[in-house]
Amino acid sequence: MSPIVTSRGPRCSQERCLIKRRYVSRSRVNPAISRSYLMRTLLVIVALVSVVGATGLEVATQETQIAEGERIVEIWTCTLNEGHTISDVGRINERWVELVRSAGATDTRSLVLSHLVGTIRGHETESDVSTSFLTLDSFPDVASWVASKRAEETPEGQEIMSAFKQANTCSANTLYRGRQY
Repeated sequence: MSPIVTSRGPRCSQERCLIKRRYVSRSRVNPAISRSYLMRTLLVIVALVSVVGATGLEVATQETQIAEGERIVEIWTCTLNEGHTISDVGRINERWVELVRSAGATDTRSLVLSHLVGTIRGHETESDVSTSFLTLDSFPDVASWVASKRAEETPEGQEIMSAFKQANTCSANTLYRGRQY
């Protein structure tokens, strides 16, 4: 074995710093053993990555799968802007439904829910109740929901979304997995 000297560092002078030594074997390594070891190690790594990747893909697929009879349900909590009515929102919503159905979300259903009795959060004033509403959009699967979001990004979709923003302000939206019983 022969010593290999490492660097002394910027603040060392020859008189003040000790030289660090490390010993490295100078014997030859059998190349056949090294290649064999390398190949086995590489195969193990590839196998582990494949198993982990397949497991992650399976979990992601399960999370986006909708069981028979279930639907993706998106609920928006909104308030009418001044000068607009629930009928205005309904007309805009009809245009939105036509757009997303033409974009591939053919079984999309949408409801605009206005107050009949009660409140959404339990503490609204009477004027809040008269201007607050929910929209409930229902899709048969994740692909249809994604198609609706892509449709909203088109020029026609942007125009419809702009009309929604002029007519109302939405404070929250939530995506659910729903089943009708």
